[in-house]
Amino acid sequence: MATEHPSGVFQATVLDHGFNKASTGTTQFWVKYQTERGDIVAYFAMTDKSVEYTAEKVRAMGFDGGDWRALADGSALRGAICNIEIKADTYNGVTRNKVAAVWSIDGDRPGQLSHEDAVSINVARFNAVLKRAPAQGQPRTKRGPTVEDFDQAEAADAGQDDEPPPSDDSIPF
Repeated sequence: MATEHPSGVFQATVLDHGFNKASTGTTQFWVKYQTERGDIVAYFAMTDKSVEYTAEKVRAMGFDGGDWRALADGSALRGAICNIEIKADTYNGVTRNKVAAVWSIDGDRPGQLSHEDAVSINVARFNAVLKRAPAQGQPRTKRGPTVEDFDQAEAADAGQDDEPPPSDDSIPF
């Protein structure tokens, strides 16, 4: 009986890959990986909802082609090196370790902490709220920062007036 691959993050080499049908009838792309702790086979579903997820994994393994059929014979990715994360997964009351994530050898793990500018730009929209929050040791104002504060700051940053829009009373109809 084969031993189960342990959980964790590993550098992996693709040994083989192809397509098959799951017991449910769903087409799946399978990959056999080898790590320093053993071999594990991953199954990635090929449905309308999951194919984008599967495509991301295939790209992370180094496939740059545009036709899934090029992956059928097991040669396109053989020898490719990538990173994988193996986690416990329970299905129908049975717990097994499965490949939970795949990413390129030189890429960041999905969900990994980051210092990327692209991520920090996204949070800049909350600067108005941060500016209104009292510094440590300062008393809190009665009214904390609100979404309206954010909207006004965003309008000011865009070069617009800080005046609120006209009230319904000033609309002539």
